[in-house]
Amino acid sequence: MPPTSATGSPQAPTGPRPGPRRAGTAGFTLVEVLVALSLVAVAGLALVEFQGIQLRSASALTATTLARIEADNQAIRLLLAPAAPAGPTASPSVNGGIPFRVETVPGPSPSPEAFPGLVTLDIRVSPAEGGPVLARREVIRPR
Repeated sequence: MPPTSATGSPQAPTGPRPGPRRAGTAGFTLVEVLVALSLVAVAGLALVEFQGIQLRSASALTATTLARIEADNQAIRLLLAPAAPAGPTASPSVNGGIPFRVETVPGPSPSPEAFPGLVTLDIRVSPAEGGPVLARREVIRPR
């Protein structure tokens, strides 16, 4: 017989109730797991995109640095040559395994009246397949 109160009515049992537990009292629901998984996936995609941007930036920086070195090398060649080129020239070149196109355009002396025997050489280095000029140097030398 169940316990009774002083008035004689049945008393409610104390302590944990036997039977099934209520949903949500322990663990995660499927919806919570799916939301957490989608948040992790979005963060992962953002990191992958950021890594791609870094790789493209590093590649562009390498190409620009090698183009500058190639422009310096061409400037030294032009200064050591016996004579300056008479007209525009364009030639392929490879530096660090990257192909470049080197253009040299002769121009007038910076001060034709004072220095008529000088010529300005404009050196432009761009990717071999075409594109913007990656490096540019200007050299002044005797004709």
